[in-house]
Amino acid sequence: MNKQEIAKLKILTELVSNSRVTQRDLSKLTDISLSYLNGYIKQLIQRELILVKKMDGKRLLYNLTPKGMLEKVRMTTEYAKQSIKHYSRLREKVIHLCSELEQNRLTRIVICGISEPAEIVYIATIE
Repeated sequence: MNKQEIAKLKILTELVSNSRVTQRDLSKLTDISLSYLNGYIKQLIQRELILVKKMDGKRLLYNLTPKGMLEKVRMTTEYAKQSIKHYSRLREKVIHLCSELEQNRLTRIVICGISEPAEIVYIATIE
């Protein structure tokens, strides 16, 4: 999945939990700039993944269509597959590196920082 698809998945995910969210709040929740968010919402409307209804004043109500729910499930599955594939590649690299270090009689490593990659390295080293 590219960055645009991940952004659209974030939008669909947020709209499932709060269909009355403003674009400004949705921008903050998804960490997508307001101008990009507006463009993505237009694309989601064109693809018939979301419906927009006018509420009182300038407020809008966003609802996922059945097609939108199916697309969200598909995108979530694709994102999960991609994440697992990335994890597996990183894990294999760490295991290979640890094997090389062991062959050179280096038995201790230090992991600096707290992050998802650091956690993956830690898990791979204790296996």
